[in-house]
Amino acid sequence: MRVVIVVFQDNTDIAGVKYLHAYITSKGYNSSVLILPDNEPRNINAAIDYIVRADPDVVGFSAMSYDFKRAENFAKSLKQRFYKYPFVFGGVHATADPESCLETADIAVRGEGEETFLALLEAVKKGNSGSITQISGIVLKDNNKIIHTPVRQPVVDLDALPFPGHLPDNIYVVHRAGIRSIKEKAVYKRYARYEGVFLSIATSRGCPFSCNYCSNSMYKALYGNNSVRSRSVDSVISEIKAEVGGFKNILYVNFTDDCFLMHPAGWLDEFSRSYAGEINIPFVARATPRHINRENISLLKKAGLRWIFMGLQTGSDRVNKEVYGRSATAQDFLEAAKLIREFRISPWYDVILDNPYETEEDKLMTIDVLLGAKRPFQLGIFSLDYFPGTELLRRVNAEKIPVPKLGEKSYTKFESSLINYYVRMTASLPKCLVRKLVKMRNSLLGKQLGILFYCLTLFIEPFIYVWLVFQSNDFRFIRSFKVIKSFYRRSIAKLFFRDIA
Repeated sequence: MRVVIVVFQDNTDIAGVKYLHAYITSKGYNSSVLILPDNEPRNINAAIDYIVRADPDVVGFSAMSYDFKRAENFAKSLKQRFYKYPFVFGGVHATADPESCLETADIAVRGEGEETFLALLEAVKKGNSGSITQISGIVLKDNNKIIHTPVRQPVVDLDALPFPGHLPDNIYVVHRAGIRSIKEKAVYKRYARYEGVFLSIATSRGCPFSCNYCSNSMYKALYGNNSVRSRSVDSVISEIKAEVGGFKNILYVNFTDDCFLMHPAGWLDEFSRSYAGEINIPFVARATPRHINRENISLLKKAGLRWIFMGLQTGSDRVNKEVYGRSATAQDFLEAAKLIREFRISPWYDVILDNPYETEEDKLMTIDVLLGAKRPFQLGIFSLDYFPGTELLRRVNAEKIPVPKLGEKSYTKFESSLINYYVRMTASLPKCLVRKLVKMRNSLLGKQLGILFYCLTLFIEPFIYVWLVFQSNDFRFIRSFKVIKSFYRRSIAKLFFRDIA
């Protein structure tokens, strides 16, 4: 039985779909994944041609909310040339807003999809479409009535799932109207993040938090909780060894867990010993300020922790608590940042701008907190967006606060304002200079100087990144050069639209 899953991201970092693909393949289904990275008509036509030729029994569409309109339009175009029941939508958007998917598709899968999608395939294989309404975890139309079946609880034993694979078989990218395997070196380097030098691994699922802007708040509402389920250390190490053995160019292992440090102390201890002894490649992890302490940072640094991503989001404790639903304080952040600097781990701190609930005083607090953090660090600056299913979207709708609709702006592009510029300057310019510019912000000279020094910030930032890369590789030149080359080659390629043959 043939299955085609269409994905609408512009890169091969599609962990959820890879897990799904590996799972149904292990159950004997002929699965292939097609990545449609853009909206070019020639590529859309090529993708439709591929599906028509493949003649699958089931077509799945995986989309995040940002991609949903593109996915919906593609499904409509596909239906004009090819249709078999059922068209199935899955992913974050289908979980958040399944009814919108049913305007085009027959079924929406909510939550983790492995077991639910397998049950759907088995029903189709048996020719028993009537039994589909008995499958947990889906939303569908039946006689023009929308039916929500009972929620399927997420997988508990993650070790039982097959490894998703770094570059699995039967995954393709639509490129220049051609269907190209991601195993082709040129395709791999073009569509893998940072040319594939990062190996992404998930050691858990779930999140102990439910930040109001994040989809985890939606999953917590869906399941009644969103408890963390950990893989065993043996499983994690086995997956990494299998992938590193096949791809010698991997320079970092990127642990994608929302908070890697939320694992119990015993797990982290066992992991650190095993990783240092069997893998010994620098790794990247994410953490919240309150999960960082001297014991676990010291342990993980010895094992290979070289980059850490941590969210400040805002320097205002009021906004963090009342708007974002976060318990960490600005002081928690500063104490964690101090430890990160002490252990010479390269930090990347996330900040959210363009929040209608923030006052100017709140924004100045963010600047003040970042100026208090130990340098050097990189900033990940995001413009606040409002995703379906989140508490924040419900709030702004209830309070009738005008905000951009999803897709009207990019969350990676913040508003052009002096306050936002000052936030970005905090990682690059002398602290006394930033404070002086903030004090002068309402004068004409201050505004002119603010724009001038913001341009200087854009010039300085790459040098800070280079220093942090060298630090993360213990100042080994060749390894550091490889990372920098991969990062900037992809950045320059995108900037100047360089492409592969």
